[in-house]
Amino acid sequence: MSISTDGFGTIIAGLETGGGGGSVIPADGEISGTYEGNLVCDGDVTVTGTLEVKGSLLVRGGFYNDGGYEVTIHGDLHAQGIYFDKDDTSTPQQNFSVEGDLIFTYMEFRQCGGSVAQLRVGGDLTGASGFAGSILHGEGVAGV
Repeated sequence: MSISTDGFGTIIAGLETGGGGGSVIPADGEISGTYEGNLVCDGDVTVTGTLEVKGSLLVRGGFYNDGGYEVTIHGDLHAQGIYFDKDDTSTPQQNFSVEGDLIFTYMEFRQCGGSVAQLRVGGDLTGASGFAGSILHGEGVAGV
């Protein structure tokens, strides 16, 4: 099920009940593990371990993964900012996969630690104001 919004704010249709249920993470929350339905983050959120969302993900703020964890979203991902910019170069960045559309205002995705991580997008990739990182040079981009 796709997320229907009026941009990056109000949910228009059915996220909380569609796709097998949904979860809401408060602002400045942390996420890891597996979520069986759609997921809404009410502000900035940080990935603290491998993450799989078996639905769509709406982040009303920044989506941070500075630990380099693998992230798989089986639906769409809408976020104001996406920051996969790992500080610790002793271990590689992991893959970031979105099977649906990836929509953001700004995104950073940087390789580190001898990484061969890929950004995989199955649908449309839409960025409103900026895109930074090694993928600007065509490295690490693949279809799902």
